[in-house]
Amino acid sequence: MPALPHLWPKSGGSLDNPRDWIVSEIDEGLVKEAEANFDVEFAGGDLGAATLRAFGGKLKASGIGLHYLRPLPPIRGAEGTATFDASQFVADFASGGVGNLALQRGHLVISGLDKVEQIIAVEGDVKGPLKDALLLLDNPRLGYPRRVGIKAAESDGTTQTHLTFRFPAIKELAFEQVQLTGASKIEGARLGGIFLGHDLTEGNFDLKLDGKGMWATGTAKLAGIPAGLRWDLHFDGAEYTTRIALASNTNADELARLGFDYRNVINGPLRTDLVYTEYKNRLSDVAIDFDLLNAVAKVEFAKWKKAAGFPGHANIKMTLEKQRPVAISAFTFEAGDFTGNGRGQFASSGELSEATFDNIVLGKTKLSAVTIRFVGPRWDIQVGGGVFDAEPFIGKSKVGGQDAPPAPVPPPGTEKPTGPYTLVADHLDRVVVGTGRAIESVRLKAAYDGLHWLSMEADGSLPGGKALTLRWLPAANGIHQLSVIADDAGAALKLLDIVGNVVGGRLAITGTANDAEPRRPITGHAEISEYRLVRQSALVRLLTIATLTGLADALTGEGFQMYKFIGDFTKTGGRIDIPLARTYGPSLGLTATGFLDYDTDKVDIRGTVVPAYALNSLIGQIPLVGYLLTGGEGSGMFAVVYSATGKLSEPTIIVNPLSALAPGFLRGVFNMFGSGEGTPSALPPNFAPGKKN
Repeated sequence: MPALPHLWPKSGGSLDNPRDWIVSEIDEGLVKEAEANFDVEFAGGDLGAATLRAFGGKLKASGIGLHYLRPLPPIRGAEGTATFDASQFVADFASGGVGNLALQRGHLVISGLDKVEQIIAVEGDVKGPLKDALLLLDNPRLGYPRRVGIKAAESDGTTQTHLTFRFPAIKELAFEQVQLTGASKIEGARLGGIFLGHDLTEGNFDLKLDGKGMWATGTAKLAGIPAGLRWDLHFDGAEYTTRIALASNTNADELARLGFDYRNVINGPLRTDLVYTEYKNRLSDVAIDFDLLNAVAKVEFAKWKKAAGFPGHANIKMTLEKQRPVAISAFTFEAGDFTGNGRGQFASSGELSEATFDNIVLGKTKLSAVTIRFVGPRWDIQVGGGVFDAEPFIGKSKVGGQDAPPAPVPPPGTEKPTGPYTLVADHLDRVVVGTGRAIESVRLKAAYDGLHWLSMEADGSLPGGKALTLRWLPAANGIHQLSVIADDAGAALKLLDIVGNVVGGRLAITGTANDAEPRRPITGHAEISEYRLVRQSALVRLLTIATLTGLADALTGEGFQMYKFIGDFTKTGGRIDIPLARTYGPSLGLTATGFLDYDTDKVDIRGTVVPAYALNSLIGQIPLVGYLLTGGEGSGMFAVVYSATGKLSEPTIIVNPLSALAPGFLRGVFNMFGSGEGTPSALPPNFAPGKKN
């Protein structure tokens, strides 16, 4: 073949284009056989007036070296045959190769030999290492892999590829003049750092390529996650340069390896559809669609959980810059009674720094314009407005059902903390604290450390429009102070599900807690002034048992007018210990001591009921006789001692209707006529429960 230029002289015509291409691009080989056929007509027998009517021939060669598109590596060691005529040159190759890529079949056509312009078409089937095929396509003349972020040198696998080139037969060839197509079957592929710095491995897919782009479909693992794969790449200035679509039955741990760690919210199996798109401006986005049917989901601070087997769906679309997440442009989620939508921002570290919910619905909670800022492990929550269901957050434990045992209380120091958070709401339409119970027009500011409330400030309107304020604030020396003021005590106590049988009055509660003590018990004092006591079922039972049926009837009607309630308490978790509580009015006086335990559904309360308190007081004011009968001012002679024990949800009430009170006892308890003598007590001195006194 090196001697071909001497055997094929230039003609000065259009055939010089293919002649120049052939003699320059086929640079080695041996022609074993050659056959040429000529059909020449000599007009009038004149040998100087020859006309070529037909031209053709055959060649058989081996060891051919062919430069099909410089500067791509040439085909070497090709063996094949060729035919030619006046219009085209056709060659077929049966062997050879390009580096480590073996040529299984090749076909070369130079058409238009009888025209001014000739077209060269080269096609072939090659098989070999994927790395060599990508390095071939990454040649500076093509540069396809480099354009779309494929690192040809960091690839492995095998490929069976069919390639075609079509271009004009000129030496000064521009890339835009080359038409390239390809189709490959790729097995065991590895592409290093292809997606967010992660490798694609175990790839088995079909690939198509042309001058506009590349398209691949099949299966692969991305960061070790098995997935169905569709991969589109564009070279022609389309809207995006790269798009990778993955469909996978994965789990939260595998997604975390990929860079999407949501395990503080979602765990377990996930059906995931992911679409990654990269644009010409180097920005990119990721859209992820989650089917949460078999996953476990939870939001600890919201007291919400979803078990496996319950439907759920989430969608998130985020923007990336240089493969680093910078923003969540949109997200939606729906799982049971928990739905929401919004957007988010990422910090420079790549961690989520802020999430904004346009709307969020969780059970009875319906909020708008909710912003959560993530400050380390703490969530800072700002709420624009709406309705907030506070019932799951209220510390008071629920009394167990008749057949359900109470939930166990963890020992001090073993409570499992949740995530810390702060909550600020400048105006909530309503805060729901229980079924049919809500505070209107609420301003709320609170902080929680995962185990304890660090602070809380709340202002709102009770049913009926009167004000309620609550403060739980830190003070000096590791102390927290409590203050609750309600201008309608009955409405406040009913709202908080403490008692529902108080009408009117003004409530004031104060208390303190030592932060250093286990479980931080609150020791406090409560007062209610000028209220009415009505429809109190336990008290009706007590008065009925004590045969004070007239008082019981009064209680079921308009009730008793009470002057004052005074009580001391210590609240530890769901248990309230009462050293002494007392209330009195013109018809009734009552004392109590003991405890209520909402955690264990137990009660043990004992005290004294003094009916006709005004009558007792009147007798006590009679000179000499009153002193003898009552023991002096503030003492009483008509009273019963009671106890309420057992289950808090259904206590056992016992009374001693014949109790006799020691002189001066009532004066110390009720302090009707000034300072009492000695320390007040809820029970008479030397009173023994269960003994007839």
